[in-house]
Amino acid sequence: MRYGSAMRNWSEPQAIHRGVRFPTRGVLAGTIRAEQVLWLLALLCAVLLLFAPLTPRTMWIHQRQTNPGVAATITAGHGWDGLAWITGIIAIVALVVGACSRPHVARSVISGAMATFAFAASTIAATTYWLDLSGGAADLKHYVTIPAPGPLVFAAIATVATILTVLLTIGWRRSAESDW
Repeated sequence: MRYGSAMRNWSEPQAIHRGVRFPTRGVLAGTIRAEQVLWLLALLCAVLLLFAPLTPRTMWIHQRQTNPGVAATITAGHGWDGLAWITGIIAIVALVVGACSRPHVARSVISGAMATFAFAASTIAATTYWLDLSGGAADLKHYVTIPAPGPLVFAAIATVATILTVLLTIGWRRSAESDW
């Protein structure tokens, strides 16, 4: 049976790189390709990175608040959250450009590589910040450090997105003649 034709026998094997058929109704009726699923998941991860600046910050609370000249609380984000926001925007633009220029292989692959590098930069920034906090690099004398919970979560999101975009870029490279 030819790819793209109406499939009546669900037990018939199909090539993995051509797509996966799911019996669906409504808007998603027909073929849902693995590339489309990877693209949607990567786009979801990029949108989630936009929420990184809204996470709680690292806080340092002074142990003794008897001295009025000492700052009682210090709060800082150290830039990993801003970089996650910027790389989220870069990844969204790159993923949309790559999907819209599907017949053109070079543009799709370059866009996929840009999204991959954006996610990797976010992974490195958040992971480095988390490791520094865990190692005590940000400890201050007479202050108790309360680390931000966000870097580890967003590092995991960016790592998953990096893997997704690598697979997506490989798929875009392999199936240059396929339609989206």
